[in-house]
Amino acid sequence: RYTFREMEVIKKIICHLVFIHIIYLVIVNCNIENLDLNYTSNKETYDELYTNALKAYNEDNYLLATIYLERAISDYHHANEVKAQCRIQCDLKFKKVQTLYSNYFNGELDYLHYFIKVKSCSELCAEKFLGRRQAVAGEIRALFEKREPYNYIQYCYYKIGEIEKAANAAFTYLEVNPNHTLMQENIEILLKKIGKDNSTLRSQEELPHITLYKSAEAFYSSGNMERCITDFEESMNLFFKQLQKCQSLCEYQSEDKHISFTSTLFSHFKSILSCRHNCRKKMTTMDGKQYLSTFVPYYLHYLQYCYFKVGEMIKAATNAKTYLEFMPDDPIMMSNMNFYVKQPALKGKKLVPRKRAMRYLRQYTMEVSLAVISKGYALPMMTDAEEQQAKLEEENLDSVYKEVEAGFMKSKKGDDLPNEDVSPVQYRNRARWKNNQAINNSKLHLDEVSLNGTGLERVVFDHVTSEEECNQLMDLAKKISVTGDGYRHSHQDPARPFTEKEVFKGVTLSGAVDAVVAGKASVEEAELYINVSERLRLLTQEYFDMKVRLNFAFTHLVCRYALEDAITPGEEHISHPIHSDNCILNGDGNGTCPKRSPAFTWRDYSALLYLNDDFEGGEFIFANSTDKIQAQVRPKCGRVVAFRSKGLENLHGVLGVKKGVRCALPIWFTLSTDKSEDGRAAQIIRLFKIKAEKTEINKKVEL
Repeated sequence: RYTFREMEVIKKIICHLVFIHIIYLVIVNCNIENLDLNYTSNKETYDELYTNALKAYNEDNYLLATIYLERAISDYHHANEVKAQCRIQCDLKFKKVQTLYSNYFNGELDYLHYFIKVKSCSELCAEKFLGRRQAVAGEIRALFEKREPYNYIQYCYYKIGEIEKAANAAFTYLEVNPNHTLMQENIEILLKKIGKDNSTLRSQEELPHITLYKSAEAFYSSGNMERCITDFEESMNLFFKQLQKCQSLCEYQSEDKHISFTSTLFSHFKSILSCRHNCRKKMTTMDGKQYLSTFVPYYLHYLQYCYFKVGEMIKAATNAKTYLEFMPDDPIMMSNMNFYVKQPALKGKKLVPRKRAMRYLRQYTMEVSLAVISKGYALPMMTDAEEQQAKLEEENLDSVYKEVEAGFMKSKKGDDLPNEDVSPVQYRNRARWKNNQAINNSKLHLDEVSLNGTGLERVVFDHVTSEEECNQLMDLAKKISVTGDGYRHSHQDPARPFTEKEVFKGVTLSGAVDAVVAGKASVEEAELYINVSERLRLLTQEYFDMKVRLNFAFTHLVCRYALEDAITPGEEHISHPIHSDNCILNGDGNGTCPKRSPAFTWRDYSALLYLNDDFEGGEFIFANSTDKIQAQVRPKCGRVVAFRSKGLENLHGVLGVKKGVRCALPIWFTLSTDKSEDGRAAQIIRLFKIKAEKTEINKKVEL
């Protein structure tokens, strides 16, 4: 028999032996996923290699500096990959056996015991693959995070004649340092030397899930839904893995610090919280633009549609349901969800949101709560360096709540709230539209420079539709358009909204579907209306290289009829005065354009498809705020004018139609999900049902 004291000693010995055995098993059996087995471990670590590179650089030995910098960048990524995977594996192993020791400790000691054991295991695992290494100074790690090595290597490549590599290295640096004007100039010079444009630039640090995301978007745009699903699913899985790896490295950020009276456990974990948020920002950055709050929801949005297109209704509905956990007030997705739950495939099925996405949402929500709570606690006396670091971390934690407040954790309501905006990146891929089979038959007619609008995002395309499609849409407009449609709420004489010399007629998408029901139009004509409008959306989205989906705000098939008896020969008039699509021109005085009601402030882009040219006058014009014409476009079948609506930029109007009928399909787009065109999805589903009833074929059309 043992005494109570002896039993306690035996329990502790057994507990420690269990942990020693687990550490041994983890280290011996530790396998690093996707590790480059051909990687040659350097005797020098990346900080030493970087120091040697700078020495060679300062001695004008650019070839040697290039070799050192390439090895330093490679070793930096290799070391981080090993450390991240070791931490994750050790963490998983100890979580499985946590119950073996949970009865012996309580509260803080329970966690500290676990924390110390995992850290010991991680360090031993990393040593197995990296060898014994000195801790790298935090200043050096920060330089690599800011991609400072690319600042040097781009010049080294240039000096040794590797111009294309120099341009890509400069672009890689600029992604993280977008305000570096000298690097922007370097890129222009380098591209000019090799006769290429910025669409050929490739980031050397693009994360694999971002590459797959872009691939999936391309397949989505081209209509290859099977590959869209495959690439989006793989990209989302990679995103969660990459995020986990990045956040696991946050524990290492303080390895060069020493515990002191001013470095408390509280400040340590606060800095980890800040680091974890930085990981989310890093993992959701694409081509220099952050999509923190919308990145995961957009995976789900794309997937629900792709699954719908291949007939996988349960999977489509599951992704839609998960999306609504992030964006509960999205009217389009709510409409889609109502459609899905009525499908026979879902009868009696209980839909459960995607587990991994929900875990991500819960983690994000908790981190936001912790960030808010941490602001309420004062830190002890600090040194100047510690105070500066704490200030940076405090600012970063402030951004956590601001990011979420603007994103999926707070629904946007009211016209006074800002729209979700995606500013164009410095180096736009102007050739992206050519890779989309649905629109690559179009021909670029006039770009921003030709339209006297450098940097203003305006363009003219030809051959977007065929002659036959133009004629069919013209016939539809003349058959079912309604006099004054679109202006009844805003003008005393909606038939003549801007001039007494013309009559205005139009028809919305819902009006077209109503005409099908009434037997005044065919299903095929309404389908053409839908499909051509989608073609314009894609062309605008792809040409302006948007990284989020462009949404319909309003679609209108219209014709302007010249009242020739009211027009004196040689007389000029204005069909539609100079205006902006989302603000009130000169609303607060000359040269102003305030974004407030009654302006449609949520409209971000516009596109106009012209259907004919057998009329006089009616030219589209770009102008400035003093009504001086900058560019003039003559309408004709298949010609599209597209532009961004942004205050005083891209002001436009229409010269008077002197003779004949001018028909067009103008569409306004928004980047905001809660301002999408009311009822568009419902009208398409209506048409889908009508066609199914008439043909007894359940053929899917655009949601």
